[in-house]
Amino acid sequence: GMVISALGGTGGMTAVGKVIVANLLKMIPGAGTVLGGAISGSTAAALTLALGLSYIEALKIYVKAQVDGKEIPLSELAKIIIEQYKYYAGTGKKSLSDRELPPSD
Repeated sequence: GMVISALGGTGGMTAVGKVIVANLLKMIPGAGTVLGGAISGSTAAALTLALGLSYIEALKIYVKAQVDGKEIPLSELAKIIIEQYKYYAGTGKKSLSDRELPPSD
């Protein structure tokens, strides 16, 4: 039902990804060196994991908003991913957080 149709709306996340890629290298220390190959594989893997976990957190917020009949601007989703990335990259967590996420409205 509603969850399936909400998941169908995740195509908008592709646009979010484009916004993030456009700004990520400028905003996040270390991200530019990943592309340049100047850091170790384990550091690159940790940064990639942090980005993946951040994306999942944003998807959770996005789907919850869709189920609740709300829209989240792409710029807001990009901010959420960047905030989550800083959290995961800063703490070194390797799994999804159990902490409360910021409200989606």
